[in-house]
Amino acid sequence: MKVEHCLAALPGTALEDIRTVCSHEQGLQQCEKFLDSHPDWRRVPTLDTAGSARQVAQDGDRTAAAICSRRAAERYGLHILAEKINYNQ
Repeated sequence: MKVEHCLAALPGTALEDIRTVCSHEQGLQQCEKFLDSHPDWRRVPTLDTAGSARQVAQDGDRTAAAICSRRAAERYGLHILAEKINYNQ
């Protein structure tokens, strides 16, 4: 199955606002090159990518983003800040 991760956050959040990124450990690893270009972001492992999207939506924290699928972002009402951020398929 092809993997295409997005970086998603609450609507109205800009990339410059992000301080924390959460996702499943494997999602964080698959997007390591993208994340390395933002060394000030704290990486927080979660149980799964869809759960990270739900967590960002529920917490209401505009400094947090999730690495997840487009579908998960849409399901939880998140805005996609960056697409196809994974380098490891």
